[in-house]
Amino acid sequence: MIAVLYLFIAARFFMVAVDRGKASAVVGMVCLAAVAATAANALSVWAYLDCKTATSSCTEQLAKGQFGLGRRAESMLKAFARDTENDLNNNELWDVSVRAEGRSLLFSNRFRKPMDTNYFNSRLNGLQKIMRDAYCAEDNWLLRRLKATETFTYYSPDGERLTGFSIAPADCSQW
Repeated sequence: MIAVLYLFIAARFFMVAVDRGKASAVVGMVCLAAVAATAANALSVWAYLDCKTATSSCTEQLAKGQFGLGRRAESMLKAFARDTENDLNNNELWDVSVRAEGRSLLFSNRFRKPMDTNYFNSRLNGLQKIMRDAYCAEDNWLLRRLKATETFTYYSPDGERLTGFSIAPADCSQW
């Protein structure tokens, strides 16, 4: 728009510079030049934006719903932890609490009754496999896409830390 205005001002100066007989021809030529220059600028900008959109990964990310996901990840994990905490059914064996810190979901499992720690430790590998399989399952895509880490910590009834383990997207070989 500024280029067109500039060319009309230039046409006015040309009119003053040349004699009155040729003024209309000069004005017509300058206006034609203004329209041609503006059209060339508009076409080049349109072609650039079309090419940039076609080769950009943003279009692909937008289609997959990934655009801006990194910015919302922490608040989404906090909401996920809050919903999970509300859905937990604590039983007579243990109390479970869930909280989010950054991109980590922290599960605290406190046994209510004393238990045989040797038995628990012998079953821990199986428990880790179950949790990893659940994390890596196809229907659990949200936590992997948010690059969230799940950390499970187990405590005795006295509050003594027994053991813990973490699961992250790197643990899922298929993704």
